[in-house]
Amino acid sequence: MPNAILAFPDDIHNKDIVKNDFVTLGFERRAAIAWPFALLVAWTLAWLLEARLRPAFGWSADADTCYWIAMKIALWVVPVIVILRRERIAALSFVELVDPLRGAAIGFAAGLGLLAFSFAMDAVLGGASFNIPVLDVALLNGVLIAPLVEEFALRGFYLGLLQLPVPQSANQSLLHSLTMPFRTANMRAGIVFVALHIPGWYFQGRLRAPLSLIQPAVFLWLLALLLGWLKKTSGSLYAPMVVHILNNVYSSARG
Repeated sequence: MPNAILAFPDDIHNKDIVKNDFVTLGFERRAAIAWPFALLVAWTLAWLLEARLRPAFGWSADADTCYWIAMKIALWVVPVIVILRRERIAALSFVELVDPLRGAAIGFAAGLGLLAFSFAMDAVLGGASFNIPVLDVALLNGVLIAPLVEEFALRGFYLGLLQLPVPQSANQSLLHSLTMPFRTANMRAGIVFVALHIPGWYFQGRLRAPLSLIQPAVFLWLLALLLGWLKKTSGSLYAPMVVHILNNVYSSARG
C-alpha cells in the first residue's frame, strides 16, 4: 500500500513517529549526491543559455531579471517539490516552514547583529560607500526572491535531506539508523551554497582573478553556516530567510 503523505512536527529530526517505510533504502544517499550536482549543472546551463539569448533578443535589464526569477523557480523550487511529492512527504513541514512569528523574530534579531558586524568591519577596513538602491525588479529579485528560493532549497530541503536517518538494511528501524551530524551536514550544505555561486561569478567575469574570490567565498560559507545554525536552533526556516534578506538588503545598499 502507498504511504500516506507524512507531516513532521516542528523538530523534524525527532523520528520516533516516522514509519519505517518513510525513507526507501538508499533514497537519502542518492538524492544527497544527485540533487546538488544536478542543480549545479542545470544552473550552469541556465547561464550558458542566458549568454546566448540576451544578445540575440536584446533583452532589457528587467527582462533579464525576469529570466533569472523564472530559472530560480524552475530549477531550485519545482524539482524540490516534485521530489518531496514523489516520496509523499509534506513539503512545508519537511523544510520546517513553520512558526513564522517566532522564526521571523529570531531571524530579525540575528540579522541586526550580522548587519552591525558587517558595518563595523566596513568602518574598520574602509572603502565602502552606501546609497539608496533603486526600487526595481532587480532589487526585488536580489533582496527577496533569491533569499527565499535559496533558503527553501538549501537550508530547507538539502540540509534536511542530509539529516534524514538512513537505514543500513531493509530490516533496520529508522530509530536505529545512522544520521549525519548536524555540523557535517551544515558544512556540506555551505559548500554547495558557495559552489552554486561559481557559475555566476564565471559568466560575470569575476573568475579572471580567482584569488580575489577567496574572501567572498569564505564569507558566503560562513554565512551559510550561520543560516543553517539558525534554522536548527529556531526550528523554523523563517529565521534564516529573514537573515538572508537583511544581508542582501545591506549588500544592495553597500557600494
